[in-house]
Amino acid sequence: LTEAIKLNPHLAILYAKRASVFVKMQKPNAAIRDCDRAIQINPDSAQTYKWRGKAHRLLGHWEEAAHDLALACKLDYDEEASAMLKEVQPRAQKIAEHRRKYERKREEKEIRERMERVKKAREEHERAQREEEARRQSGGPQFGGFPGGFPGGMPGMGSMPGLNEILSDPEVLAAMQDPEVMAAILYAKRASVFVKMQKPNAAIRDCDRAIQINPDSAQTYKWRGKAHRLLGHWEEAAHDLALACKLDYDDEASAMLKEVQPRAQKIAEHRRKYERKREEKEIRERMERVKKAREEHDKAQRDEEARRQTGGPQFGGFPGGFPGGMPGMGSMPGLNEILSDPEVLAAMQDPEVMAAFQDVAQNPANMSKYQNNPKVMNLIGKLSSKFGSQP
Repeated sequence: LTEAIKLNPHLAILYAKRASVFVKMQKPNAAIRDCDRAIQINPDSAQTYKWRGKAHRLLGHWEEAAHDLALACKLDYDEEASAMLKEVQPRAQKIAEHRRKYERKREEKEIRERMERVKKAREEHERAQREEEARRQSGGPQFGGFPGGFPGGMPGMGSMPGLNEILSDPEVLAAMQDPEVMAAILYAKRASVFVKMQKPNAAIRDCDRAIQINPDSAQTYKWRGKAHRLLGHWEEAAHDLALACKLDYDDEASAMLKEVQPRAQKIAEHRRKYERKREEKEIRERMERVKKAREEHDKAQRDEEARRQTGGPQFGGFPGGFPGGMPGMGSMPGLNEILSDPEVLAAMQDPEVMAAFQDVAQNPANMSKYQNNPKVMNLIGKLSSKFGSQP
């Protein structure tokens, strides 16, 4: 039968039969693979779901086992499947309840975190409004609350190197009339101090904030480029310094750009080379898959052509082989009994019967065409009873 089934790869019942053997041999994963193939061919077979449910039960997949066994009983009630369903269902329900409980806790946690973020944002907004109101009432800018403070932490003007220089900058003084512009300039100025203090990460954070407020400031990109240069981020440094020169040419930024650009280009070239190799590998793998699929298709066509030329059934083998790996008929329990049946052997010699059998195997709905043909119906009934009777 091994080679006879190769002739009829669309027979779902044969995959289900092999799955039953795999279950007996305690090979549930192999059984599940065969059941999946059988279900693709015929999704309405109760026996297939029954065997897959048994395999999932062996693996401790209680939810999957309960689902398959329930479906098997729904399609065609079976005492054994029903008894097994009663065994696995409580465990499946317990797992489902644990999952629902976990999902509820996760959702509650997300809601709490969202509410905390909303509350924090509201508090920050209200605080900013109060500070803005206090500034307006005082009639001028206040220096007590710049976000994060200036490096050094001292409230006096001399508490930080360069602070007097910053506050005497005409650009800063002019911008103090516009809170947003003032904030962007102060972030950029503080970033310049962080760069001088060899604190590039802090400088980058301040530049990011300044760019969010004013994305057209050349000085901000210049200081962020310097900070990236300190960290060895050559591509980011080249990008920021080039943008700074584009917005407002600066000799210092241009000189630094000439220094970092060759390194950035080298890194970019390495990345492009890696991308090319990755794409070439993907193309090769895709071509291999296409080639393999074409070879399998050609092989299937050759096998089919050879079968037709012989004018009779060829016993080439069930895809994947039967358990045990033996090519003979005794490699699976029940095969000797089936093939020793005189009626089955006689029917296999009848071209009319085998043609009808293959027609029904490819499309079970065609069985109605042979209802009045006793030879065909006897063979189908005998094979179905023998396969279906296997535990």
